[in-house]
Amino acid sequence: MDPAPAAALCSVAPSTRGPLGVNFQILIDTYVGPSAIEGVGVFAGEAVNAGQLVWTYNPVLDRLVTPMELSQLPAAQQAFLQRYAYFDVAMGGYLLDGDNARFLNHATRANIEFREDTHGYAACDIAAGEELSCDYTLFMPEVVMLPSRLGGVCGQLDRPF
Repeated sequence: MDPAPAAALCSVAPSTRGPLGVNFQILIDTYVGPSAIEGVGVFAGEAVNAGQLVWTYNPVLDRLVTPMELSQLPAAQQAFLQRYAYFDVAMGGYLLDGDNARFLNHATRANIEFREDTHGYAACDIAAGEELSCDYTLFMPEVVMLPSRLGGVCGQLDRPF
């Protein structure tokens, strides 16, 4: 998931919370800000315990676009989805996140682990203010990552589990 140019997004308010401070299907408080990993990222607004459920697929807010639906869209909309959505093999379509999950950056030792098709859990304790990350290869096995997008986050860069 390659976010839009950072200059366009850095003006985002320190918090992009929904009603009552809840971030819809991200099940913890989060905010968007400049990332040490890549451009813009999503950060924990609260401490999170290892093993805690932090994300779940919500069809009311997330949009799953099948390859057939994608092929019927105008070229500009296809290009948008191919850039901002990701193809989830288990779900059989392009998933466009409807909350701050769209700002999750890739890390090889990520602090969010997708162990089930529609659930993400904290892989370690996450401090408030720590950037959230996930391993894109868990749901996009054929993704090709650029060297600048490799590394770990879980507590700090390159910290072993």
